Amino acid sequence: MGLHLLNLSPVLSSMSRIENLKLIKEELDKEEGALSSFQSRIVSSALDSEQRYKNFTLLAEGSSKKVFKAHDSKMQREIAFAQIQSEVDDIDIKSKIIREARITAMLDHPNIAPLYDVGENDQGLYFTMKLLSGKKMSVLMGKSSSRDCNYFENLLQHFIHICDAVSYAHSKGVLHLDIKPSNVQIGEFGETYLFDWGISKLYQRASVSEQATDTIYDLEPIMENDLRGTPGYMSPEQAMGHESLLSPQTDVYLLGALLYSIYSGKRVLEVGEDEDHLAVMKSDKSSLATQDIFGNKMPSSINKIIKKAIQRSPEERYENVDALCSDIKRYLVHQPISLDQHIFLKSVVSFIVIRPYLVLSVFAVTLLTFIGVLLLNQYLNRIEIQYINNLSKEKSQTIEKILPFADLKERHIIDLFLHPKAESMAETLIESRPDSTQAWMLKGMMATSRFDFEEANQAFKNMEVSEELYLSSQSDFFSNLARKVTKLENREAEDSYQEEEIIKFIKDFNSFRLTSLFCKNYYLENSGDNSKNIKFLTDVSDSLYKSNPPKFSFTLEDNLFDIKVEHKGKDFRGEVFLGFPCRSLDLSGVKDVYVPILASPTLKELNISNSGIDSLFFLPDLKLEKLNISGINIHKPFYGSMKLLKSLIADHTIFNDSKPFYALFYKCYNIEELSAIGVGPKELLRTIKHFKNLKRLRCSDDQKKVILQAGFDSLVIIPEDSEL
Repeated sequence: MGLHLLNLSPVLSSMSRIENLKLIKEELDKEEGALSSFQSRIVSSALDSEQRYKNFTLLAEGSSKKVFKAHDSKMQREIAFAQIQSEVDDIDIKSKIIREARITAMLDHPNIAPLYDVGENDQGLYFTMKLLSGKKMSVLMGKSSSRDCNYFENLLQHFIHICDAVSYAHSKGVLHLDIKPSNVQIGEFGETYLFDWGISKLYQRASVSEQATDTIYDLEPIMENDLRGTPGYMSPEQAMGHESLLSPQTDVYLLGALLYSIYSGKRVLEVGEDEDHLAVMKSDKSSLATQDIFGNKMPSSINKIIKKAIQRSPEERYENVDALCSDIKRYLVHQPISLDQHIFLKSVVSFIVIRPYLVLSVFAVTLLTFIGVLLLNQYLNRIEIQYINNLSKEKSQTIEKILPFADLKERHIIDLFLHPKAESMAETLIESRPDSTQAWMLKGMMATSRFDFEEANQAFKNMEVSEELYLSSQSDFFSNLARKVTKLENREAEDSYQEEEIIKFIKDFNSFRLTSLFCKNYYLENSGDNSKNIKFLTDVSDSLYKSNPPKFSFTLEDNLFDIKVEHKGKDFRGEVFLGFPCRSLDLSGVKDVYVPILASPTLKELNISNSGIDSLFFLPDLKLEKLNISGINIHKPFYGSMKLLKSLIADHTIFNDSKPFYALFYKCYNIEELSAIGVGPKELLRTIKHFKNLKRLRCSDDQKKVILQAGFDSLVIIPEDSEL
C-alpha cells in the first residue's frame, strides 16, 4: 500500500553513477590497450624512420614537441615531422598524443590536414602530417590596406571551409574544442586547413542534448586546474569544466568567436595574463564591439549571427554548424538570414535589388501573358534559365577543383612542366578535363622524368592528337617520346635498365623540358651523394655538347657547390643545373646563354657578367643575395621583386628600355652594396635615394663628385679599380 510513497531518486542516482564508472573503466581499458598495441607496432619502424625521413629543418618548438620540415624519401614528398621530446615519458601524455593522432587519422576531409605516419625513434614518439604552406589566419587578419568588402568576403570564404571541416568532424562524432585564427592555415592557392586536434573529444550524439540544462552555469567548476581551450575563445561550458556537456554547440560557440575576431580583430573575452577566464566570464562586463577593423559599422546580419552563435546556453545557439554556415552563405549572396524578421518581405526586396533587370523582364513578360502574345516565349525562357543554372552549377564545381589554373588555355597547359605543383595539376586537370590532350601530355612527361615508364606509357596512350596541338613539332615530339617510353618500359621489366640508358635517353631527346626535369629528379633522388651528382651533371653535359662540352670547376662548402662554367660554344642552356645543390654560379663570359630555368632554391650568388644573356625575366624566381650583370646588353629587363638581394653589380650594363636605371630595380628594397659605373651621375643619385639600406658604393670619379655634393657622407665610397 505504501510503495507509491517511496522516494527512488537516491537509488536511481546511485545506479547512474555505477553505469558512468563502468563506462569510464571501459574507456581507460581501451586507451591502455591502444597504447600497448601502438608501442608494439612502432618498435619495428624505428630504424625505418631514420632511413625514410631526411633533411630536417626546424619550423616550430613547443614544450612537448618540435615540428620539422622533412623529406619523405619513400613517398618523395616534403612533410611535417612532429618529434615528441624524449623527456616526455608520462604515459598519460603519450596516450594523449596517440589519441590525437588516431582522431586526426580518422578525419578524411580536404580542409583537415591528413596524418601520414606515426612511429617511435631514439628521441621518442613522432608523427608525420601534410606540410602546410601559406600563412595562419591570425597573420592575415587585419593586413588589408583597403577598406572594401573583398577583405571580409575572402575571409568568410575560408570561414565556410572551416565550418565544412567542423561539420564533417561532428558527423564522425568528434568535437574540435580549440577553433581560433592561429589554428587555421590558408595556403598559397587559397586552400583552407583546420588543424591542432590536440584537445578534441569523442562524444555520444544521442545523449548530449539530454544532459544539457539551463542551470549549468550556476554550478561551481569541477576542473579548475585543467581548463581545456584558449582563453578568450573557449565556450562557457569549457571554462566551467563541464566536460559532460560538451556538444556540437560548443564548436558553434567557438566558430562564432572566430567570426567575431575576423571582423573586430579582438577576442570575445579579452582575458589578461593575470586574469582568470572563468572570473572574467562570470563578471559579465564584456561587451561586443560594433565596429570592424576599419572603423566601419559592423553589418547587422553578421552581428546577429555572432550573438546567436555565442549564447551562454548551448540550447540558445545554432542547432548545428550547418545552420550557422547556411546563414553566412546567405549573407554573402545578399539574402536575408534565418534570424531576420519579416524574412519573406526582405527576400523579395533583396531579390529585386540584386536582379533588377531580371525583375523588370519578368514583370514585362507577366503583363504580356494577359494578352497571350508571349506564352511560348515564357515557357522557353524557363527552359533556358534551368539550363543556364545547371551549366553554372557544373562550371562552379569545375572551377573549384582546378583553381588557380581554371582559366588556363589548353595550349598553355604543357607549359606548367616546371611548376612545383605540376604533378598534382596534371592529375586535377585530367579529372576535370579528361579529354584534354595537353593534360595527358603533362602527366606523361612528369612520369617520364621520374623514370616511371609504366605510368608514362599509360598516359601517352590516352593522348588524342587534335587541333589543340597547335604545333605539329610538339605532336611529333610526344609521339616519338611515347614510342621510346614503351621500349624502356619493356626493358625495365626485364631488369636490364641501367643508369647509362638515362643519359642516352636524355641525349636522344635533347629538349630543355625533359632534361631539366630529369636532372631535378635525379639530384633529388641522390641528395647528399655529391660525387654521384657531379658525375651525372658532367655526363649529361658531355652528351648534350659532345663536340665542345662545357668545363666546370666545383668548390664545396656546407654541402653546397660554388660552380664556375667555361664554355666557348653556342647555345649553352642551364637545364643541367635545375635542382643541383649550388650556392653560387659563375657564367661570366659564357656566350649565347639560355637560363630561364635556373630556379635553384639554394642559389644565392649569380655572376652573368659579359655573358650572352639578354633577358632577366627569370630573376624573380631566384632567392639571390648577390648579382653581377656587368657588361651585358639586356633587351628585356625585369621589374619583379628581389627582396633578398643585398649586392648588385651593374657596371656598363646596357638596358634597351626607356625607363630610368633605378626603376629597373625599384622593388629591390634591401640592397646594401651597389656598383653602377657607367650610369649617369644624376641617375645614380636618384638610385641611391631610393635604396634606403645602401652602405657601400663603388663609383667613378665623376659619379663620386656628385654623390658627395649631395651630402651622402655616410656612404663608404670605393674606387672604380677596387673590388666591391
